[in-house]
Amino acid sequence: MGRRDVVRIAVAQPLHIERGELAFTGAQIVDRSTGELGDATQSFDISDNSRRFIGELLYAAPIVAGGEISFFGRAEYNAASKNAIDGMVIGGRVRLGF
Repeated sequence: MGRRDVVRIAVAQPLHIERGELAFTGAQIVDRSTGELGDATQSFDISDNSRRFIGELLYAAPIVAGGEISFFGRAEYNAASKNAIDGMVIGGRVRLGF
């Protein structure tokens, strides 16, 4: 590694909702025989039982004429899916200055 090389490692846990409920109230037909409209409330459970973690790695190094070469990777881990990595992305970039 050189003096001007860059290395970045990040570990994060995206927003996670332990428990919660979302209630939606809207106009709806409450009596089908008369067509009477009224307010009806529907509830949705928004809790998430799976915890996700994300890890990222970046390495960049300068090359000739003010350019740069870099490599990066990102992996997502879901604890609820039998301790498996859900997705992975890797790539690289070359930038040339002239």
